[in-house]
Amino acid sequence: MIIKKAIPILLTVMLLLVAIPISAAFEPMPESRAQDTPLVQINNVSASGYSGTDTLIQGDMWNEYVVEVPKGHELVYSFQVIGNGSIRVLLVNEVGTPAIINAQLNYYIEFSTFEPVTSYSVTFPPNFSLNHDYTILVANTSYEEVSYNASISINEVDAPDYTIYYVLIVLGLVGIVVFSWVIVNRQEQEKKQAELAAREKRKIKRGRNNR
Repeated sequence: MIIKKAIPILLTVMLLLVAIPISAAFEPMPESRAQDTPLVQINNVSASGYSGTDTLIQGDMWNEYVVEVPKGHELVYSFQVIGNGSIRVLLVNEVGTPAIINAQLNYYIEFSTFEPVTSYSVTFPPNFSLNHDYTILVANTSYEEVSYNASISINEVDAPDYTIYYVLIVLGLVGIVVFSWVIVNRQEQEKKQAELAAREKRKIKRGRNNR
């Protein structure tokens, strides 16, 4: 009888022991721990662009701006720190997790600044062959919260007209052909004249000998 009564009690204790770690796993993260965790804020830039004031608190990794640039469009971006602090701006040729992992290895040097700055503006030229996705990463390089104005635009650019270059190339080729023909023709004429002169000399020489 004692054993039968003890079985429900033992089962209850075991269920309580199992429930404790499960409930602990779903408890909200303590505020101090959450503040210590680096954060990444992702902004998907629309075709009309992006404009706003963003903030990087101390401990944040990046603010991430994902941009889809259609072919024949240039990417213009500008960041201006408000008040104190400095930022780093990198343009990466990837999106998603690889963009963060490879940020320091796969960024465009000419269109990024790894050195801390208070403002940065640049225009990335268009690709007329295909669409492409880029990620602009803005990092806090200060020991304090940094706010900045962000401006990103995607502008259509007229494709360059290469007609004049094609015309110049064709004219150049025609000029080379004509010049070569003139040189060859002149050489042939000079050769014929030299042969005629040699014949005349031989005739004159023969006439003298016949006398």
